[in-house]
Amino acid sequence: MPNSIEDKISLFTKVIIERIELDCKRKQSKLVDYYENRKKKITDEYEEQKRQILERVKKDAETKKQQLILKNRSDMHLSVLKKKQEFSERLTDKVKSRIKSFIVTEEYAEFLKKAIKQVLTIFSDSQFIIFNFSKKFFYHSIRDDYYFFLISSILFDKFYFPRSYCYKIVCKF
Repeated sequence: MPNSIEDKISLFTKVIIERIELDCKRKQSKLVDYYENRKKKITDEYEEQKRQILERVKKDAETKKQQLILKNRSDMHLSVLKKKQEFSERLTDKVKSRIKSFIVTEEYAEFLKKAIKQVLTIFSDSQFIIFNFSKKFFYHSIRDDYYFFLISSILFDKFYFPRSYCYKIVCKF
């Protein structure tokens, strides 16, 4: 019998140890599952935050890129406008310079004669004609009186004198 009680105790101990081991394995399995789920949840949250940050950074970079492109376009447009302005000013200065040098030549006097005579042929005998000249017109030339007398002589030339034009020469000072 002693064997039997010892066998029973041994069997009972074995059963209790198996139950404890089984219970321990279940608890361990639950803990492993819990921590695996927790780890997965933390990893997923981290990945989501990382994705959101990357999206935000990408969006900010795209916005900055667009701003830089617009700024560069604006700068280029401004540069082109400045170049156009400079070109226009240089061209205007050259034209003014050439005009100033042209109006003191005999060619200009001849041109002026032809232009005035051409205007006179357009109007009828009974029309009143006003020739307006600015102060600058006379002062741009070295010979101020020369143009006044030139214009007067053209208007009162023998060729035009018989016609009944009425003339008025105005010089605004």
